[in-house]
Amino acid sequence: MNSKNNIIRSRRKKTATERIKAFFGRIGTLNIVLICVFGYMIYINYTMIGMFNATGSAPETAWCALIAALLGECGICGWIKTSKEKNKRKSNGESEG
Repeated sequence: MNSKNNIIRSRRKKTATERIKAFFGRIGTLNIVLICVFGYMIYINYTMIGMFNATGSAPETAWCALIAALLGECGICGWIKTSKEKNKRKSNGESEG
């Protein structure tokens, strides 16, 4: 008999860190960035509303800076994703239309 047939291979269970890495690998980096931006936006809005309730006014400069920074980040992420899709289409031989 062949000795290779007699060897029983057992699958090693994935550790928690390996499962987390696999999950984030499936989501993609840009989507992770967008999820973080969304979470940060919710946190800052909650904080600013609390400040408004406590003092009667909110710092307008902080609101404007937050919106500008987050919109810029999301715009860059969209530009990167569009560029990747265009390059993928070109490599597959499809027309750019």
